[in-house]
Amino acid sequence: VHPVAGRLPGHMNVLLAEANVAYDTVQEMDEVNPRMSDVDVCIVVGANDIVNPDTKSNPNSSIFGMPALEVWNAKKVVVLKRSMATGYSGVENPLFHLENTMMLFGDAKTSADRIYTALDQRQTEIAGQSGGESTDNEVIELMAEDDYPEAVGIIGVVVETAAGESRVALVPEGVPKLRELGFSILLQKGAGLKAGICDEAYSRLGGVHVVQTAVEVFQKAHVVLKVGEPTMEEASMAEPNQVIVGCFRKQDSAPLLQEVAQRHATLINMACIPRISRAQTLDVLTSMANIAGYRCVIDAFNRLPRFSRTAVTASGKLPPAKVFIIGVGVAGLSAIATAHSLGAKVYATDVRMAAREQVESMGAEFVMVKESTLGEGVGGYATEVSQNFQESQRRLYTKYVAEADVVITTAMLPHAPAPVLITRSMVGSMRSGSIIVDLAAAGGGNCELTRKDEVVTDQQSGVV
Repeated sequence: VHPVAGRLPGHMNVLLAEANVAYDTVQEMDEVNPRMSDVDVCIVVGANDIVNPDTKSNPNSSIFGMPALEVWNAKKVVVLKRSMATGYSGVENPLFHLENTMMLFGDAKTSADRIYTALDQRQTEIAGQSGGESTDNEVIELMAEDDYPEAVGIIGVVVETAAGESRVALVPEGVPKLRELGFSILLQKGAGLKAGICDEAYSRLGGVHVVQTAVEVFQKAHVVLKVGEPTMEEASMAEPNQVIVGCFRKQDSAPLLQEVAQRHATLINMACIPRISRAQTLDVLTSMANIAGYRCVIDAFNRLPRFSRTAVTASGKLPPAKVFIIGVGVAGLSAIATAHSLGAKVYATDVRMAAREQVESMGAEFVMVKESTLGEGVGGYATEVSQNFQESQRRLYTKYVAEADVVITTAMLPHAPAPVLITRSMVGSMRSGSIIVDLAAAGGGNCELTRKDEVVTDQQSGVV
């Protein structure tokens, strides 16, 4: 992760997960550079200015002093590029001419596949004998009871009371980690039941005390963990100097903040965690969007009265379902991956042109508005676009929505209502039984017929 970028973009988490690449392999530039001289082979894919030695060695260069990945210190450098063209700054890169650099021209995906195939054929020769296979079964490692430090603080976990909420703020795997930090756990009875976790799964780990009510948790805990927004009733239970952690939209939260402030407590909103690389492991929005993208496809096909994939029967061949995804952020990419894996024909669109390559790399077809515009906003959100663009966009959506069996919308704007992209007339053009899943419902919805937390069936068209 280069410091100019600040963090790994959220959609990269989805792509890495699809490729089965562990997140802990992602490192910041300052972690990588000191060890670059120990690297046997460094493969550079497309980067140019940020791997230019002139940033360090040529005071006359226009990019001198810019943070750079010091790949030239590796024993061997392989650069994957389409040509010898300069980067964004228009500055020549001497890296391409160093003795330890090799240039591999062509499409990066094709080149990477060729490299992988060559390495795979020689993996025994290169890596030697394997140190054993890893297992997917995660085991909670426990220290001896006497090895845990004495608890100096109490973390409370309460039952989530929001309608339809089945998550829990703390899973058993987190208990030993919190105990190592000097905390004991105060758990409301049944806090994990809707997530399939019994109280015994917590208490057998030690350092966990189960109480009957949320009132008892708020009376004794120094920190109270929640998945969603604390209710006004919970806020009224807050003790002075207590910390409550949750995740909620900032809109309409003024009464809650005022109540917590009057109680002289602190409320931490996980949705406001800064989007920088150091805080990436705390990025709950990305994690939940990934899950939402997966789950919305599963729910859609559970309701759709048709097959997701091509099916050959004694009476003939059935075509795959058509899925149209609007908004290709983290949730959109996750939805693409899931729908594609179920055999559906997937179309996706986004106002950000950078999304095209991501969409196509996951097996979907990118649908582009002809009047292209820059719609990339801060933090991975889309920006509002021009009136002409909206009219062209509406015509495009009208065509693809009418042909789709499943439409998934994910378009959100920061600190503003979600844009209405699917009109009532578009819904009426869909076949009966077709499904629209509006992941922007919390912000007002992308569909004109959306009602938050409700399943709505249009009586005229039969669309759900």
